[in-house]
Amino acid sequence: MQGYQFAHIETWSRKGVAKNNGKDEKVRRNGQRGWTAEQIIDEAAREPWASEHVGRGRRDPLVISGTCASFDELRAAHEEACRAKVSVPYTNRQTKKKGTRRRSVRVDTHTLYTAVISLPILSADAREDQTVMDECRKAFDLVIACEKRRIKDAGGEFAMGAIHLDERHVHLHLYGLDRHRGSVNGLHPGKAALDEFRARHGALSSKDSDLFQRSKRAYCDAMREWQDDLHREALGRVGLCRFGPRRFRCSRGQWNERKREEEERAKAQTTIEAVGKITASQRAASDALAEREANVSEMQESLQAEHEKLAQGRASVEEDALRLDAGLATVEAMAAGYIEEHQSAGESTIRATPDTKKSDKKWQELRARLSRAPSEASRIGALIGASLRDLRAEAKRQARETAMADARAEIERRFPGLGAVHRVAQGLINRLSTPRERLEATNELDRAAKAEAKDVASFRKEGGPPPRSGDGQEQ
Repeated sequence: MQGYQFAHIETWSRKGVAKNNGKDEKVRRNGQRGWTAEQIIDEAAREPWASEHVGRGRRDPLVISGTCASFDELRAAHEEACRAKVSVPYTNRQTKKKGTRRRSVRVDTHTLYTAVISLPILSADAREDQTVMDECRKAFDLVIACEKRRIKDAGGEFAMGAIHLDERHVHLHLYGLDRHRGSVNGLHPGKAALDEFRARHGALSSKDSDLFQRSKRAYCDAMREWQDDLHREALGRVGLCRFGPRRFRCSRGQWNERKREEEERAKAQTTIEAVGKITASQRAASDALAEREANVSEMQESLQAEHEKLAQGRASVEEDALRLDAGLATVEAMAAGYIEEHQSAGESTIRATPDTKKSDKKWQELRARLSRAPSEASRIGALIGASLRDLRAEAKRQARETAMADARAEIERRFPGLGAVHRVAQGLINRLSTPRERLEATNELDRAAKAEAKDVASFRKEGGPPPRSGDGQEQ
């Protein structure tokens, strides 16, 4: 796009023109017609009574939504801004005390902010060629982004935009509001700078004073800065020059060359930005890929550690299962009489009993299970062997006591006199002083009883007649 930028800012009130020396004026001090805010909105909406300068070729504008999506919403939002309450200084006439009061904004307060950006593109060309229209939309999108950010920073809101294609050149209208303060002077860079200057230096004196001239410079400097920002952030990026040919007193050839250079610079800048975005995207993709590879490597290490942990757990479980199976096989083998515990040099081992046959299939199966965990089999064998020894000793003792009791009973029945002798002998044994002596005497008495029991058994075996009561009794 070749040419120079054109951008203009203006603010509007509901009244249009403020009173001048108590008189209502129809023309502004700058010579422009005193349009009201409502008329400005109607002109943008291409209402017939407000767009006579367009003629029969008027077209509906292209609306770019902000906080408002249509002109009706813009009118409603503007009315809401006009109802905003502001604090104004007040002096009590009776007490002369100064204070503030809350009231609605005045009708001559500027409550609508507008900006016009025109491009060096004919509307007819934009309507006929979509490529040209896309180029215009790109420029307008950059302008809207710049203005939206600036208006928001100033405390206002970007209401909407409207693109007109029914006048000679393609142009964009922007609208801003401030629903909290009502006045949009804070959104206008020049007026905001002027208000700040007045706040620092007080009321201005005559127009010829140095203070007044300084306030004008502050206003103009702020507007130049706004134009520079708009060119740097938006219009310069599509190839437009900041100034026209008259500023530098260029000839036509020099101006054409300058426009071409500016367009080439904008294209180069766009290419550089695109390459920068691609490079940044590639760098981001590379970083993401490296991070993903690091995550994959970390996950692999974690999975490997988990796999090793599971393998260790599986081996431990298998080992425990073998030990448990060997223990059960030891119990089964000892219960079946295939093995027995053997104590040697203070160590306990298990070995096959003399009666165990190597060809026994059950014993072969149990021996195979025992061989898988011999240490566990020895441990279980020692535990069970000690218990079995205790049980066998207890069983022998109980059997011996039972046999002795049966023998005594048989002797007393067959030989009452001999039974009395045993009872007397047991009573004498109980009177012995030491447990050892009592134990030895009891053992001797038991051996005598066993011999007597054998005699009784031999007598029964020979089949002799049972003695009669009183026969063969010892006196």
